[in-house]
Amino acid sequence: MSLIPKLIIVTGIEASGKSFIASRLSEELNLPFFSKDIIKEKLFDSIGSKDRLWSQTLGKASLAILFQTIEELLRHGKSLIVESNFNPELAKADFENISKKFPVKFFQIICYANGQEIYRRFKERVDSGKRHPGHCDDVNLINYKDKLLKGGKFPIDISGDKVEIDTTDFSKVELSSLVSKLKFFLNDR
Repeated sequence: MSLIPKLIIVTGIEASGKSFIASRLSEELNLPFFSKDIIKEKLFDSIGSKDRLWSQTLGKASLAILFQTIEELLRHGKSLIVESNFNPELAKADFENISKKFPVKFFQIICYANGQEIYRRFKERVDSGKRHPGHCDDVNLINYKDKLLKGGKFPIDISGDKVEIDTTDFSKVELSSLVSKLKFFLNDR
């Protein structure tokens, strides 16, 4: 009897540490990791970046590519980690559609932090200039200020295990117990 492929979903508000958590888990668990923003940045590099509307358009395309990648790996029985600031309502339909096509078990990791810290990180990211300019984060900082300051948790209402990680203080984030849970999850039939 073979194992059912597993999909580890790392989600949360912008600047909540999703990419950091997902990449660490990928290393610890030796699983492929795919991120909407990494795909989006490859598209910016290939076809250019313009304005906020273009960034949103490529964001939708990136999600389509991400979900196609998920489906292809699951079709071949491979487990993986995906990361994005998924819209809970839209993502619910997408993940439920996947579960109708393939046997899969979900494990969702919801990253969150205090709203003031989220805003500070996001602003620091804008000020540093290290993030790809195609994201138009300088505009996003203004447009999303209220959302960022509220912070919050944004789980996707799908079946499977869920863990919430408070990343307000990264020095207090202990991933070893999560890695242990995920190893058990990955080996469960």
